[in-house]
Amino acid sequence: MLPHAQLSASLLRCTRATATHFVPRPATRSLVDTAPATSVAELARRASKHLTSRRDAASSLEQSNEPTTSSGEAPKAGQSLGQQGRVDLAVDLSSFSSGLEYRRRLRTKAPQLKINNTSKNSLELSESKVGQKAHRKRRLSLKTSAGHVRNQTSDESPDLSTNSVNQGIENSDFELPIDSYPSGGEVADALSEGTSKSVIESEEVEPIESGSLSASRIPVGEVNPPREMKVARLRKGLNRVLFSPGIHQLRDPRTGVWNFDASLNDIPQPQDFAFHRCPSYITPSQDKELLDLAQKYACRFLGSTSTVSKSLSQIYFALSGGRGIDTSILSQDFSTERSDFTRGAELPASIVLNRLGKRTYSVDNDKTYDVDNILSDFGHILEKMLTSEAKDLKRFLLSSPEESVSDAERTEREAYHYKKIGSMLLRSQLDCYHPDLPGSGVFDIKTRACFPIRYDSANYLANSVYDIFKDRGYTGSYEREYYDLMRAVMLKYSFQVRIGGMDGIFLAYHNTSRIFGFQYVPLTEIDQRIFGSSEMADAAFKISVTVLQKLLDLSVKAFSGVDVKMIIKHTPNIDQNSVTAYVEPKHWKDEKGPPPVQAITITMENFLDGQPVQGQIPAFVIDERTRKVPEWTVKYSVIKTEMDENGQLEARKGAQSLRKKLIDMASLYIPEGHTVESMTRYYEARRQAIEAGRHAATASLTDLPEPTDDIGNDVKDVESDTQNEESLVPASAEEEAVKSGDQLMTIQWKKPGKHTLKLRREAKESGKAYEKRKKAWRSAHRKP
Repeated sequence: MLPHAQLSASLLRCTRATATHFVPRPATRSLVDTAPATSVAELARRASKHLTSRRDAASSLEQSNEPTTSSGEAPKAGQSLGQQGRVDLAVDLSSFSSGLEYRRRLRTKAPQLKINNTSKNSLELSESKVGQKAHRKRRLSLKTSAGHVRNQTSDESPDLSTNSVNQGIENSDFELPIDSYPSGGEVADALSEGTSKSVIESEEVEPIESGSLSASRIPVGEVNPPREMKVARLRKGLNRVLFSPGIHQLRDPRTGVWNFDASLNDIPQPQDFAFHRCPSYITPSQDKELLDLAQKYACRFLGSTSTVSKSLSQIYFALSGGRGIDTSILSQDFSTERSDFTRGAELPASIVLNRLGKRTYSVDNDKTYDVDNILSDFGHILEKMLTSEAKDLKRFLLSSPEESVSDAERTEREAYHYKKIGSMLLRSQLDCYHPDLPGSGVFDIKTRACFPIRYDSANYLANSVYDIFKDRGYTGSYEREYYDLMRAVMLKYSFQVRIGGMDGIFLAYHNTSRIFGFQYVPLTEIDQRIFGSSEMADAAFKISVTVLQKLLDLSVKAFSGVDVKMIIKHTPNIDQNSVTAYVEPKHWKDEKGPPPVQAITITMENFLDGQPVQGQIPAFVIDERTRKVPEWTVKYSVIKTEMDENGQLEARKGAQSLRKKLIDMASLYIPEGHTVESMTRYYEARRQAIEAGRHAATASLTDLPEPTDDIGNDVKDVESDTQNEESLVPASAEEEAVKSGDQLMTIQWKKPGKHTLKLRREAKESGKAYEKRKKAWRSAHRKP
């Protein structure tokens, strides 16, 4: 077998050359995309993670005295090794790195190799890789020289497999100068520094279960509602948005002429809205109507769109092999922008399975990682605003007397649609209805705050001057908002609309102070952007729900008869097509020690019309005349960590890594005019309001003035300038950030860095430009 440093050098040469000689469109999760200037030590660390899967290639090299090609054949007569290498370089990374090693050993002055790559998915896996891909045995862990399991749970470090490298490569030519690579000594030194003398060992585990499922054979059933559902209608004048594609601006930005009712312009603020007069949300575990339907239709699991959509997203990431979005409809301004999903969209899903009977469980969100989000308040306000006439809306403002809204109206049940898939019953709230829309005529209402507010939500008051006035462009445009929407939430919207049997979504763009405009996006368009077609979207949805059921079944079996908590995450470090659930009891007494945890991993292998698919699942090729689609079949295998000491250590490390991701997202930037202390008091007041049965909005941010500088820092406490956006909480705060029970997670406050300050300046400049345009309007106060 090759020495450790030599085999690592082969991997590093490939990686370093790609990063040096090719700058791809940052569209997918690739090493080149995320770290174009990565140090040798970092590359060595990443390469070491993948040495286990490359040993077969190294062994075959040692056993042969004759140079061979990556396919295992000797070079043809009259053809040099270098010439043959040009042909055989289009193979998987293990064979590719071996080929580079041959060249280094056999030739002292190897010329540059020019590779013409025709497609980012065109390189096929070698037979050794295909063998590893099949769901037989999985390498689960890496062990240090001390024998402790070092679980690889983070997906931050890109994979060095062929697929991950190829994902960042478009149709391009690039050079691989052999002699420019680091020497073996440099690699050895980097490995010594980066891995801390770790010895990588493989641990092969037999799958406990395997099987296959076909999308066309997964039944989906509609459930008759137990009562007549009363669904809201849009406010007068908004219906035309449903039947006219594109953006509909509330007010013409050039002339100031109103295109809709001027009363839609100003948004009521949370502290002025009577949230307690609206029907409250009912969790699946508290919904007796849903439980009765589950028993009637013999369903083991029941949930809602909000409790399962994140889990379905994680499963789809694994099922699709990391497939991104379609940005082809966007302008040239976005031609070099990323087409993968956002960090927020890829956050782990955290759910709770509450036992409601001997065999029935509800799927609820895990409140442990909930963060008090002001934007959710505006979502409720805008939904009521868009479905109520101006006079009716006033009844839900605190300025109106309490008797304005009757008790019957406050406690009225929402309208729901129910769908049964296998042993799972799913509930979807119905927001709005129009009889002229296809199908059920029902659609969802979604509100979308502008980019500076989504990124810097605690500073929403100052950022609310931001203006959107262009159709296209990188900033200040609806196109920018739509691009972010595709990457962040459109996959989740697709699942929610499907569960509800809806036609599409009605979007309202705003800045928390006023509404900019509206857009109706039918489900067919959502499908095209995410999946490529509605046929593929239907298949992906059915497969994803079925895989989720399998995970839920395995989880309740792991801890039978009790409520359980689950964290679900796509785990490409195990396999590009794998998803892992970390399962533990919901209730556990601390005196018993740490709660037991089990990691359950499902690895999938895709087949289209019987042919295996490696890497990302391609869009369906559909006959436009017959609409015949390929048969999508998935073979899967299941592995679990053992319940012994090593297995527990491995599972706990994996779960803790995902918890840290969730905790890290519970951070906000200090808004202008405030300090860490003032914001901590404000959010504490919101928490106390919730515990007292009031809405959090009754605690007002404007009631907490503090003497600060113009970016929200107390001069005596915080330095005036910083290059990095660092957290202003002690290191021990991570342990204290997660509270028990249903309490909200503690906010970690950060002082704004350069990027955040730039966004705040851009918001102010945008607001000034808006005020300047208003002065030129002749019809500034004219209504339509």
